[in-house]
Amino acid sequence: LLDYEHHLLSIVLSHCHYSLHHGKGQDVTYDYPALEKHLVDRFIHGKPLIQLEIPQVVYRKDVYSAMTFANIRKKVKPQVKLGDREQKDIINELRTTQNLRHCLDDVEIII
Repeated sequence: LLDYEHHLLSIVLSHCHYSLHHGKGQDVTYDYPALEKHLVDRFIHGKPLIQLEIPQVVYRKDVYSAMTFANIRKKVKPQVKLGDREQKDIINELRTTQNLRHCLDDVEIII
């Protein structure tokens, strides 16, 4: 393992200028442009860039906002109430949790 602290300290000290004034103490100045160039050349130049893409997560409650539903209402034609037979068929089809979850996933995709 490399000792980066030791490397950094030696690089910083190499770009540091000391002057000692009698009665005033020590004056330390740094050559920041040269220090930056040295650090880039030593630790960054030639290394591959990391491109991180984090997929955005949408939670179910975020999808069901009032604004989203208002937009959907504007786009959907007036609907006719389902008959008793159709309602029972839908209830029977969605009896299992797996079927209900699959249906909710499809609705989220549509929205």
